[in-house]
Amino acid sequence: PASVAIVDVKLPATIDGRDIVGVAADAFKAENSIKSVTIPATYTYVGDYAFYDCDALETVTFEGEAITDIGTGTFEGCDKLVSVVLPKSVETVEPFAFKECVALTSIDLSGALKTISEGAFYGCSALKNITIADSVEYVVKSAFYGCAALEYTTYDNGLYLGNSANPHLVLASVSDLNAEKCKVNDNTKVVAAQAFSGCQYLSSLTL
Repeated sequence: PASVAIVDVKLPATIDGRDIVGVAADAFKAENSIKSVTIPATYTYVGDYAFYDCDALETVTFEGEAITDIGTGTFEGCDKLVSVVLPKSVETVEPFAFKECVALTSIDLSGALKTISEGAFYGCSALKNITIADSVEYVVKSAFYGCAALEYTTYDNGLYLGNSANPHLVLASVSDLNAEKCKVNDNTKVVAAQAFSGCQYLSSLTL
């Protein structure tokens, strides 16, 4: 079979004099010729599964601060993706947005983040560092399922994520399902949904 040319793509801000404001759902799904993509400052959304399973995609750069939502499965299966500079305007990381991005090592969500949804980083086995904004309101435990390299801050049987100012911002899970007691850190703002699931011996929880 003929070889596929690998290209760097800068998406257009206008076409035939008409403003382009986003990336449609499934727009580049399984497009294996893209190595990098730059998204213009004028874009306000990226649709669900827009870059799903783009096997050659390594870097994504957002030039502006207008996008508030990283859609469902947007970068799912992009197994060479190592660098994403997200806008500080992002409020929601939708389900499975970065699922099985196995080369991704870190991500900064320190802007206006409110929600990290189900399976958002599911299977990101190389993900080591994640920075979460103080504005966060809701996190699901399964968002980090299979993130074996992820570094947590520990405190009294709790595994925490956050930022340099507050490493105990989010109680993501417990470290020992057999523990009988747990005290949540005083600086914690969010206890992840299902954080204590499976803790059948837990008899004392201090908030």
